[in-house]
Amino acid sequence: MTDRIIPDFAKSLAAKVASWPTEREIKVEDFRTVEFEAHQRGINIRHLALVRQALPEGSDVRSYSLLLTLLIGRVLKNLIRSHMRALKSSQEVTYIKYTLLLLEASEFKLSSLLRLVATYFTIIFGPGEKSMEFWKLHLKDRAVKTYSNLLFPHELAQSYNLRDSIDIIPLYSWIQARILLRSSRLFIP
Repeated sequence: MTDRIIPDFAKSLAAKVASWPTEREIKVEDFRTVEFEAHQRGINIRHLALVRQALPEGSDVRSYSLLLTLLIGRVLKNLIRSHMRALKSSQEVTYIKYTLLLLEASEFKLSSLLRLVATYFTIIFGPGEKSMEFWKLHLKDRAVKTYSNLLFPHELAQSYNLRDSIDIIPLYSWIQARILLRSSRLFIP
C-alpha cells in the first residue's frame, strides 16, 4: 500500500487541487470527497497522514492544508467527544433532544455540555495565549499520537503554531456538524 496506492492517491489529490482556480478555498465538501476517494482506493482514514507525506514536492499548499485540516478536525472531534462521554457517564447530562440545529433539553444539566463545547470552541477558534498554547503544544502532541506521520519537521517545532497551516473556516463547520448533530446519540437514553 505504501509503495503504490498511497503515492498514487497523493499524486491524484495534488493534481486535483492544482486544477482548482487560484482563488478557490478549501470547503467542507472537500473533506468528504477526500474521505470517499481514499476509501474507494482501500485507504483507511488513519493513513491520510501518509498521503500528506507522499504529496509530490512542489504540490499546491492547499493539498497539505486540506489533509492537515481534515485530520486535525478528526483529532479535535474525538477529543471533544471523549469529554462529552465523560459528562454523560458522570450523569451530569441525562437527556438531550436535537431538533434541526436547535437544542432543546429536559432534566436541565445541559449547561455543563454547552459550557464544555463553548470552552473548546473558544480555545480552538479564539485568540489569546490559551488558544496559542493549545495549538502549539497540546493539540500538536495529541495529533502526533493519533497520526504519527502527520506533521513535517518544521511543524513539530515547539515554536510553530499549527493553526497557521489549518483552513479554519471549513474546520469550524466540520467540527460543528460532527459535535452538535452526530453526538446526539451519546445523550439519548
